[in-house]
Amino acid sequence: MTSSPRMKFGAVLLAGGASRRFGADNKLLLEVEGVPLLRRGASVLLASGAVDVVVVTGFEHARYLEALRGLPVRFVQNAEWAAGIGGSVATGIRAISPETDAAFIVPGDMPRLDPDLLSKLMARYLAEEEPRVVVPVTNGGAQRNPVLWPAAFFESLASCAGPRGAKEMLPRLGASRVDVTVDDDRIFADIDTAQDCELADDSSKMKIS
Repeated sequence: MTSSPRMKFGAVLLAGGASRRFGADNKLLLEVEGVPLLRRGASVLLASGAVDVVVVTGFEHARYLEALRGLPVRFVQNAEWAAGIGGSVATGIRAISPETDAAFIVPGDMPRLDPDLLSKLMARYLAEEEPRVVVPVTNGGAQRNPVLWPAAFFESLASCAGPRGAKEMLPRLGASRVDVTVDDDRIFADIDTAQDCELADDSSKMKIS
C-alpha cells in the first residue's frame, strides 16, 4: 500500500538512545546482511509508502547521519535523549509534517520489520470508519510495535516523557484503539543485548559497522 493524495502516512523512527545494554558497540549500527540496522528500518518505512520519515537522534547523531546518507528522511535531535524514549517520541511527533494523517512510532532496533506488516496496519486504518490507533498484537494479545497513530493523537504524543514512551496511553484508548493480530511473533523481535543478535534472520551476517 502507498499513501494516496487523500491519506498520507508518516513515521517517527526512534534512534535517540545510547544502547547501553548492548555493550561497547552501538546496536543501531549493527549490520544485517551488510546494511546498518537503522538504515534497514528507514528503508522499510520508505518502502511501505510513508511520505514523511523523521529520524530522532540523540546519542551519536553524526554516525547516524552517515549511516542514512542518501535516504529521503529528515533528522531531528532530542536534546534530552538520556531521560528516556518518551522525549524522543515527543520530539519526533512535533517534527512530523502537519499534512500527515497518521504516523507510525517505530523503534530503530527491529531487524525483522517488514513492509507487509506496515501495509497490513495501514489497510486496517483505512478500513475503519473513524481514525483509530492501530496496534499490532501477538496471538496472545500482547501489544507490540510499531503502532500507527492518527493525527488527532499527535498533541498528546508531543507531551510524552520518561522511559515508557507512549505505552501508558494505549490501555486508556478504549474504542479509539483497534488491535491487529499478527501470527508470526518473530517479526516483532528487537535487539537490546549482544545475545539478541540471533533474532535476525542470519546472525552470521551481522556485524558492527
